[in-house]
Amino acid sequence: MLPAPRTRLIIADDHNLLVLGFRDLVSRHRNMEFVGSAANGHEVVDLAARLRPDVVIMDITMPLCGGIEATRRLRKEVPETNVLAYSCHNDSPTILAALRAGALGFVCKSSHYSVLMNAISVVALGKRFIDPAPSDPVLRGLLDDEPNVSPSILTPREREVLLRVAWGFTNSETAAELVLSTKTVEGYRARACEKLCLADRPAIVKYALMAGWMEEQPV
Repeated sequence: MLPAPRTRLIIADDHNLLVLGFRDLVSRHRNMEFVGSAANGHEVVDLAARLRPDVVIMDITMPLCGGIEATRRLRKEVPETNVLAYSCHNDSPTILAALRAGALGFVCKSSHYSVLMNAISVVALGKRFIDPAPSDPVLRGLLDDEPNVSPSILTPREREVLLRVAWGFTNSETAAELVLSTKTVEGYRARACEKLCLADRPAIVKYALMAGWMEEQPV
């Protein structure tokens, strides 16, 4: 029987000692193979395009081009490569930014090496992994698969209404902002939720976070 193919890995980090440590760690794992490293986002995108690794371990903070922008580019240019973001910052905005950019997982640099190894294995399979260290309940909810319905099926008005719901506007406040009747707003909200299979406001907030809408202020 042929051995199972090994997961091919690239790490993007501008700290050489950390890269060397990661390479040594992976070399001791029979199911993983270290194939290259990059010191900034531009380098990792170019390297991944040439080597086509299974997973890129992406530092969030790097010079010239950071991990968030590099992740966005990778998802467009090398979509078969999955991204596992990692950082010394484990706050909600950092993690959500990485996930919105297209990373499948996130690991804190302070976590035990076993967490990183587990995360690599999970992300290599195309599944989401979020470091168990952060306790934010919103992030814990993101462990579930994100909605697979594209927001492009919404009309502009339906999107405007859902954005305001996510930001905490009531139907009456939304109606006043958009110069509509409350009944009309309720109709837009109901149709949008039906299209996206969203049951309640928490589900709307979660969808808005993953779609990147929460970076927008309602106007």
